[in-house]
Amino acid sequence: MMRIVRTMDAPTETPNDKANKILELIRKRGTVHLRRIIVESGLPFNEALPILKSLEEKGLIEEFKHGGYTYYKITDAGKDFIETE
Repeated sequence: MMRIVRTMDAPTETPNDKANKILELIRKRGTVHLRRIIVESGLPFNEALPILKSLEEKGLIEEFKHGGYTYYKITDAGKDFIETE
């Protein structure tokens, strides 16, 4: 006898959803360590890093180093972008 198991697929996050999630996380926290972004967003490093680079290229966040660690903070343009969403 064959058993059929139905599973419900979780809704798939689009790249924009992921970028918005990261941007909102940085806005809420102010200055955020790269590892914290990865943990709180639930995204693997290889997905989070290109999103962060894209947000930085668009001028929505800034990357900076302190003590050898990478941090991100939201820019005024990033705050404006969230407010218009």
